[in-house]
Amino acid sequence: MPPPAAASARRGRRPAPLAQLTKDGNTYIVWSLNVTGGRRIVTFSLAKLQRLRASFDDLRAGRPAHPGQERACARIAAALGATAIPLLVRELASADDGRAAWAAHLLAHVAAAGARDRVIAALREPPNAARDRARDLLGEIHGTAHDATEADRARSLRRLAACLDTPAEIARAADLITHQMPPADLLDFVDEFAGDQPARAAALVDELYVRDDIDDRTRSELRLLRAALPADHGAARRSPPVRTVARTARAADGRCAAIATARRRGTRPPRFRCLWLLIDAGGALADAGYAADLSRRDIDVDVLAAMRAGGLSFARAPVREVAAQVAAAARRCIARGGTLPRDYYLGRDLLGLFDDHWTHWHPPQDDTPALLSRALELMAAGSPDRARPLLRRYVARRPDDADGRANLGVCLLACGEPAAAIRQLSRAVALAPNDAMHQWNLAAAAHRTGDTAACRDALRAYLASADVRPGASDRRRTARALLATLDRDCARPP
Repeated sequence: MPPPAAASARRGRRPAPLAQLTKDGNTYIVWSLNVTGGRRIVTFSLAKLQRLRASFDDLRAGRPAHPGQERACARIAAALGATAIPLLVRELASADDGRAAWAAHLLAHVAAAGARDRVIAALREPPNAARDRARDLLGEIHGTAHDATEADRARSLRRLAACLDTPAEIARAADLITHQMPPADLLDFVDEFAGDQPARAAALVDELYVRDDIDDRTRSELRLLRAALPADHGAARRSPPVRTVARTARAADGRCAAIATARRRGTRPPRFRCLWLLIDAGGALADAGYAADLSRRDIDVDVLAAMRAGGLSFARAPVREVAAQVAAAARRCIARGGTLPRDYYLGRDLLGLFDDHWTHWHPPQDDTPALLSRALELMAAGSPDRARPLLRRYVARRPDDADGRANLGVCLLACGEPAAAIRQLSRAVALAPNDAMHQWNLAAAAHRTGDTAACRDALRAYLASADVRPGASDRRRTARALLATLDRDCARPP
């Protein structure tokens, strides 16, 4: 975990010291944060995408008003390649003929630049409203200008949350985030989403956490973020859709294949989601494919027939048996040092799989230490109101942890609850009477409430104890001066 100051710098804020916290005998500085402006996270590709999107707002007969802009946008579309396809496919479906014509023109440039197969695949697949909204929103949030209002960002986050109703939508959003954002941007986005939509953010973080294409540092940060969110760790996502049909096949050379399909609700004629997987002779997952919207004929011709041509003959099988086989193959793939195919994540819910590939190698960890670490980071980021429930949960689990009590007391003091802070700090002093910092913080809380007697007692106890932490000489000088002032005030006649 980066230190609080580093975490603050990563988020582009200017910190100023506020107080000190303790954890495991170490001293941490609490920072008050002055936000100097909104977020300014616009990657080079997103800036290009924004320019391409803006070109649809000033068209004349299906072309930009200025010929130079037309040529520039064509070059941008070609350079973006597959990244531009979702935007252009959506505009192709526009009721405005001019916008649709301009989208078709740009898609032709994308195809000519080497993304022909991706363009064809996108045009064959009807738009999925939830998926398209999620992609658009992720671009909008991370392409937001630095002067966008908090209300704008909150509105965008709420709209994104509305798109994360099903495991498939959550997996799709996580896939987009993982492959379109650098790790620092990903963490900032999840942090902001967690502050606005904690329940939906919990599901998204759960999905990101079990992906094997997330680096260890990012996963460690996600674990801290997850500790602050609602407790459900994906348990509700372990049942396959009731309409899932599973098939398996085995070739003479030992290779296996599995296909899972489920009808999309409300489609007439019926349309299907489909996941197909190839397992090598050693039992490891070798490849996967996924489609969100296929007809029965598409499945028969494009999926089953192609695999039969490769020597595979399919038969129906119980979903649970196929799920167990696929989970074992995914674990074996990871054990060999491989990376699971992206399409595996997008369609694994059809088999009721979630973290089965992950927990075998990474048993669940106690997140209690992460509660304290995340709370310290939130305090460092100037969010004591968000740190407070985490510290309460930590203290509830470890009521005899003096540092936990002391940190909760400092947090409550920052939240404007000095009386509650005194109760927690007094308990910290009782648990660790020789810790000078607990006496120091108790004196600060008592001074805030105007309790002169308690403040004097705490200052005397502090001066009588050994403060060996950095800054001790300054604290002792301040304590002596304040105690002398309070003693003089008390000595004056009323």
